[in-house]
Amino acid sequence: MKKPPSVIISSVGLLDDELVLLNSALASLEKKGFSYRDTGQRREDAQLLVINGDTLAGREALVQCYGEANQQIKLVLSRHVIEGPNTIWLIRPLSLDVLTSVLLRLSKDISKGIFTQGRSGITTFHLLFEAKQTGSTMALNLDDSPLLYVNAIGNLVATECDDEQLIALLAANLSSLTIQEVLITDMPAVSAGAMKVVSLDNMLWQAGLLWDSAELLNELHVEQVFKLKEWPNFSSNNVFPEHIQLASALSNQSLSLAKLQALTGISKKEVTCFINAAYAVGLIDVVAETPMPRPANEASLESKSIKSLFSRFKERVSRRSSSSLRQ
Repeated sequence: MKKPPSVIISSVGLLDDELVLLNSALASLEKKGFSYRDTGQRREDAQLLVINGDTLAGREALVQCYGEANQQIKLVLSRHVIEGPNTIWLIRPLSLDVLTSVLLRLSKDISKGIFTQGRSGITTFHLLFEAKQTGSTMALNLDDSPLLYVNAIGNLVATECDDEQLIALLAANLSSLTIQEVLITDMPAVSAGAMKVVSLDNMLWQAGLLWDSAELLNELHVEQVFKLKEWPNFSSNNVFPEHIQLASALSNQSLSLAKLQALTGISKKEVTCFINAAYAVGLIDVVAETPMPRPANEASLESKSIKSLFSRFKERVSRRSSSSLRQ
């Protein structure tokens, strides 16, 4: 697998303990194959700015960025709400788990060029998925909605949100969310009737189906073939005929995204959301990749020259690369 390109980071106004936290998070992510260049100061070629919005240097950097209509991604740590273009706010102080989870998702999308046209495609779904993968604990909320407490270690989510607030929260873009550190020892007691408590997988499933995109998760690509290994628990989620049809098709045979769409007649967006949600909660296996079509006269072509073989190889690489680009 090709190693992701380096992500260029500038840190501005961070306190000593925050620099230690950032370096620890980056060291952890480098073990996952990412590489970083921390310029240590604000630079125009940096793809990601990590800013303490409560320090003088940090506030000055933000004023300058917004005044220039700057397109760099700004991860702002502050005790106060910070809003602006391409800005993701994390409340201070924050934990290593939360910072690592957010940086991991940002790094994946920056390396794939997703941050273009001044907006981010990262949603609550991505954040919950990263929390599950890293075993994080945190609390999220949107505007004035009640908090959504995430305990990935215990595979639990608790909230006092009503259904309307919960749907808005699960569909929200990451830049609209408030993310707080919550230690596992500080998770609220969930007394009967006081909070709605469900599994993290249940919430991941709902958030995946609400992701307003026809793009696969970064971990997947369109040439792969999928097979359902276990049916979703439709009894604990909203049931739609399309999801039952998709589950039935994938439980009977292994299918690519395109073949699943052709077989069921369901829109690409609905099919993609189903695949993403099912993958995030571990309900599907990635069986293989779709073999590339071979020309009918391939035998004669191969016998003529090495040049023809190399041409087909370049075509295959080109198709693989184009199918991996998203958003």
